[in-house]
Amino acid sequence: MKKILLLSLLFAGSISCKKDKDISPEVLAGTWEIRRQQTDVLMVIEPGKGEQLRFTGNSYEERSQNRVRRSGTFRLTKGFNVEGALDDRIIFDNQTETGATTFYQLTGDSLTIRYGSMSNNGGWMISSYKKISN
Repeated sequence: MKKILLLSLLFAGSISCKKDKDISPEVLAGTWEIRRQQTDVLMVIEPGKGEQLRFTGNSYEERSQNRVRRSGTFRLTKGFNVEGALDDRIIFDNQTETGATTFYQLTGDSLTIRYGSMSNNGGWMISSYKKISN
């Protein structure tokens, strides 16, 4: 009985220590322009009037009014969202704190990024982008 318990614990430990399977960053390659942004209020942004996200390799640039506001690295992986479902996650600049997760959804030429916590106590924002160039 002890052997079965020990083997079960070893097996569970090996599964839980398994490294997350990263997703190729090339799926986001190109320039994306913001179209909608929502927190407590929904803002619709006209084409050419908003910020852009540019992904190249594992680097990104956040641009506003043709100026770089923020830049760094990112990686794509899987993570559990607030509902407990496995979802596509983007990690900017190796920020891995559990209270501020960022998830993304890619559908054709549309990219949606959910920042922060969707719980009752956390701040959150949803930004929707349209791909404008490769």
